[in-house]
Amino acid sequence: ALGEGMRSCWSVPIFSSAGRVVGTFANYRAEPHHPTSDELDLAGACAQIAGIAIDRHRSEQQLKLLQASVDNLNDLIVITEAEPVSEPGPKILFVNDAFTRRTGYSMEEVLGRTPRLLQGPRTQREELDRIRAALQAWQPVQAELINYTKSGEPFWLQLDIVPVADASGRYTHWVSVERDITEAKRAQAELQHAAEMQALIVRSQREMAETQGGVHAAMTLLAERAMELTGAEGGAVLREADGLLTYSAVAGIAGPHLGLQLASERSLAREAARTGAPQICDNADLDTRVDLEACRVIGIRSVLCAPLTAQGRVIAVLSALSTRTGAFDASDATNLSILLDSLAASLQREQTAETVRASETRYRLLFNHNPQPMWVYDRASLEIRAVNDAAVEHYGYSREEFLAMRISDLRSPEEAERLAKMVRVAPAGRVHAGLWQHRLKNGDLINVEASSDDIQWEGHPARLVLANDVTQRMRAERELQHVARAQRLLSRCNEALTRADSEQALLDAVCHIAVAEGGYRMAWVGYAQDDEAKSVLPMAWAGEGTQYLDGIRISWASESPNGQGAAGRSIREHVPVVVEDLARDPAYAPWQTSAERYGFRAACAVPLRAGDHSYGHLSMYSAEPLAISADEFKLLTELADNLAYGIRFRRSRQERRRMNAAVTRIATSMSMGTGYGQFEEMT
Repeated sequence: ALGEGMRSCWSVPIFSSAGRVVGTFANYRAEPHHPTSDELDLAGACAQIAGIAIDRHRSEQQLKLLQASVDNLNDLIVITEAEPVSEPGPKILFVNDAFTRRTGYSMEEVLGRTPRLLQGPRTQREELDRIRAALQAWQPVQAELINYTKSGEPFWLQLDIVPVADASGRYTHWVSVERDITEAKRAQAELQHAAEMQALIVRSQREMAETQGGVHAAMTLLAERAMELTGAEGGAVLREADGLLTYSAVAGIAGPHLGLQLASERSLAREAARTGAPQICDNADLDTRVDLEACRVIGIRSVLCAPLTAQGRVIAVLSALSTRTGAFDASDATNLSILLDSLAASLQREQTAETVRASETRYRLLFNHNPQPMWVYDRASLEIRAVNDAAVEHYGYSREEFLAMRISDLRSPEEAERLAKMVRVAPAGRVHAGLWQHRLKNGDLINVEASSDDIQWEGHPARLVLANDVTQRMRAERELQHVARAQRLLSRCNEALTRADSEQALLDAVCHIAVAEGGYRMAWVGYAQDDEAKSVLPMAWAGEGTQYLDGIRISWASESPNGQGAAGRSIREHVPVVVEDLARDPAYAPWQTSAERYGFRAACAVPLRAGDHSYGHLSMYSAEPLAISADEFKLLTELADNLAYGIRFRRSRQERRRMNAAVTRIATSMSMGTGYGQFEEMT
């Protein structure tokens, strides 16, 4: 200023509408001068005009930036008038590009209309009533709603609706931020259905093993369970009779057609028997593999056939029948195949007993060459009178050793006592079946489904026993139950992901679900800290023995003894870690005493991952040793990844809420024509 010859200057501050100084208005003169009050008033007026101009320029730039941000959001944004909440509903004033992409409606088609244009037959009335009650009370509300696209496709939305007030406190608009959760809902429904089907399979397997009514009763039960497993309207078991496949057991719509024969060589059941593999027909009118005449007699549109195999050959075919086209898929075929495996042993026992009753000579041939372990024992003395080659090979005893034993010698003392009681009270002339533990010669215990029937042996009352070793199957069933449990756990946690309104609420919910649904004794979530010790800070916990967390130190440092447990390793290595038996793992020495005190025998920790690093873990403790299958492992990993996503989502939602607050200014501007001078304060 001095270089330009200025000798005097005075200035006044330029204020934004938010009350902050954003510049100065200065007046320079070439001669010394003291400003008058009028000159200062004029300068103040000029500064005010400058402040308005600066506010307007900034508002325009910020509005453009805000509009671009809203248009590029993946979430749907809808701004409506505040009223009327009741019919016909508030009018839409603004939607973003994500809304038009997902719904198929253009902005021109929805402006001036109510959001109710998205509702349809499956839109939940109870959720709509809950939303309306919140709007009438001018309260924010969250909801999950089925909406419909312009083409009629249903989809799920998670809505977060908030009211907007003007400077006087009067509510003027509603802003709704909506997220498409259709895929999450579909996955949740599939997991729930799979868990229910697996539980039904396990229950059906047990019913098959305990069936007392002979072959026909077992097959009828099979036809009924086929309907339950697949959602079919009918079920049937087909067996060969006089060279034709015949409906030997029926249920549902097949009920009136017992004895129906497939006259044609061309049938889906015949194809299943020929290939030894399940076959699916989606439309009987178009599929050349089916017996169309039989389908029309019963009213069938789609069919699923699965073969029942025993001793290496197909002995029957199980059919699920539906009046709908496309009723079955590959998962239905898999479920039926699992169920059929359980029936083979029951059928084999019945066939052997029937043969015995018909002819002892034929019986001896079947008995000796049967691939399943079998023996005959005297009803009075319980001494073993005969044993086949399969029993000798499977149990490890020689034939001479077997014939010197009583049937109680094959049991543990506890099982022998149960056997003695059963023999005393069991009525004669009936098939007896049950699950037992037998002892091999080497001392190993095996799980056996043993079934027995009355026969005459060398003129004396005796019983024929067929022993089916189900040790592996029971292990598979336990794994199946564990997988079903993990699926229920995953499903419930996914529900919590959509309902928890904060990060802490989500962590608390997941820990409680792990205990209630997962069957774990205790569960907790910890976050990795960046302190010198690389400690792990508990954030949420539930179950019995949570005091365990008070007296232990856990780290994720590789060099620390406190970093060798499941929690620390899962964070450090970014993979799930399972310790099947804490008492046998030397790495758990720092926590062994506490773990025993609170009844923890095993632990499983899954990492909370974000990209290529882990910021925390979910740990679950069991009161029994753990054996986790690959499928359960996969589900637990998915659970942790979903939880990590939920945490990140809730953190990002805080940022989005700041954006939402900015979006409300669009509504205010559109209805009131005001600027955005307070945008900086708001963000």
